[in-house]
Amino acid sequence: MVLIYKRIKAHHQWHREAAAALEQQRSARDGVISAQRAGPQSAGAAGAGSAASVGGPEPYARAGWAGAFAGAGPDGQAAKVISRAPAQVVEEGVSRTAVIEVRGLRKSYGSVEAVAGIDLEVYAGEVFAFLGPNGAGKTTTVEILEGFRQRTAGDVSVLGADPAKAGRGWRARIGVVLQEAEPEAELTAGECLSMYAGYYARPRPVAETLELVGLSNHRATRCGRMSGGQRRRLDVALALIGDPELIFLDEPTTGFDPAARQSAWGVIAGLRDLGKTIFLTTHYMEEAEELADRIAVLAAGRIVAQGTPATLGGRDTEASVISFTLPPGVPVTDLPPAVADRVTRTAGGHLEAEATSPGPLLAELGSWAEAHHLDLPDLQVHRHTLEDVYLQLTRESR
Repeated sequence: MVLIYKRIKAHHQWHREAAAALEQQRSARDGVISAQRAGPQSAGAAGAGSAASVGGPEPYARAGWAGAFAGAGPDGQAAKVISRAPAQVVEEGVSRTAVIEVRGLRKSYGSVEAVAGIDLEVYAGEVFAFLGPNGAGKTTTVEILEGFRQRTAGDVSVLGADPAKAGRGWRARIGVVLQEAEPEAELTAGECLSMYAGYYARPRPVAETLELVGLSNHRATRCGRMSGGQRRRLDVALALIGDPELIFLDEPTTGFDPAARQSAWGVIAGLRDLGKTIFLTTHYMEEAEELADRIAVLAAGRIVAQGTPATLGGRDTEASVISFTLPPGVPVTDLPPAVADRVTRTAGGHLEAEATSPGPLLAELGSWAEAHHLDLPDLQVHRHTLEDVYLQLTRESR
């Protein structure tokens, strides 16, 4: 409980500090834009000594620029300008900007190495799912990326800055949905969101944010009386109120019933449509498969596989299984030879046949059934599920 309290308190402080720096950024940007309209000489004068001098009139990453003015530090001194441009990767002719870059990340607690040297990249505008069993090092990794925890070794860049050294301006660009949070119980949803919005000079409109997460009809509901699903939606709304570029979602649908989970997936997909980058941790494989553009699986502090939901662990190249049951009185020997040679029996009496390219085998079986006027109502073609692959990957790493 102490840790939860500290993180909630830090989350409030995050909003307060980020708000001041965000307004400073925007003021600097607006000053340069006004100067540019007044003429080249004025623009140059305004650029000198301002955040915009780092990279022009857009000092933070709205159009691919990674530089940001870090704002005033905790001691009241001006923080340094962060201007490290993120790496760009070209895949299939499309340039992709890395929002998160991690190389050789390690975190040790005494003799225990919770994170044992991981590498990963997360690209702008994608949903990146970070999977792994309890104790694999997921939470430690995420807290390092959020700037809540110090690393032992390795290089980490989030939105072009080192989270361990980044200032308030960097925080203004990140939203965090904690695994466990406790909104102010006596405030209504609207009041709670308005309070957080008050930390920012130019927040997202409260009504618009409530609508985005599906809480428009619960604006007057007290937070302490909300259901688990409604409170989780409020958590997302609180993370969005500062209009961040990167959002960390830590187990966002834990404890949800199926209907609430489906609804939450719609909210998360909507965030991607807004151009947000989402770093998602979850224990639900169907959630990762539904939402993620790419997945990394962590086990024993190491990444054991990365890929899309379709390709993770070689799912796209493994053999497919055709399963069916023959009608009573029809022996396996009546099947066409191409099918009969591959058939194996299962414990439930079903027949299965494996094929890397199932199309020809399936066509052969279908033609045979049609020619003999037979029905195969339970005919199925399937590959290993994402959960099957995940369990195999994490089991092999124990």
